[in-house]
Amino acid sequence: MCGEGKKPDAPSRSAKKRESAAMQKLGEELCRLAPEERDGLGLSQDLLEALKTHDRIKDREAARRQRQFIGKLMREEDIGALAAGLASLKNVRAEEVKKFKEAEEWRENFLSASASALPSLIEKFASDTRCDRDVLRSLVDKAREDQSGPDATAARRAFFRELSRIIK
Repeated sequence: MCGEGKKPDAPSRSAKKRESAAMQKLGEELCRLAPEERDGLGLSQDLLEALKTHDRIKDREAARRQRQFIGKLMREEDIGALAAGLASLKNVRAEEVKKFKEAEEWRENFLSASASALPSLIEKFASDTRCDRDVLRSLVDKAREDQSGPDATAARRAFFRELSRIIK
């Protein structure tokens, strides 16, 4: 009969396909990571080499085949630890984006504040020990003075870098 040779606890063909597709998707996420981010995930040497090869491939079809090979190599990896490592990386990125947006918001608050409100805004923001009020005040003044022209962008960027440094 058809079903006599099958083990009762063996996964179905559909389950194997779902697992393979999940590993392939996880492998594609690894392909999108920077090489230095991959190093901290504890991947096997074979998988790291396959990922490096994928980075060098320019042909679309060859890259697809390499991703399939990476999915195959994923069978030997500790998927739970790898998924946890990827989730940790995503959390770090989300935190970086949050801090970047916070710095943008502060920059706009500083640059749009009236001259009379600026000292109180600096005092409110400068409660951090990493913040030098005089440096911050001079950067705000320079960014406000240079609203147009070639120095405007440079002044705003310098001010933004200082805010980012303080927020992190």
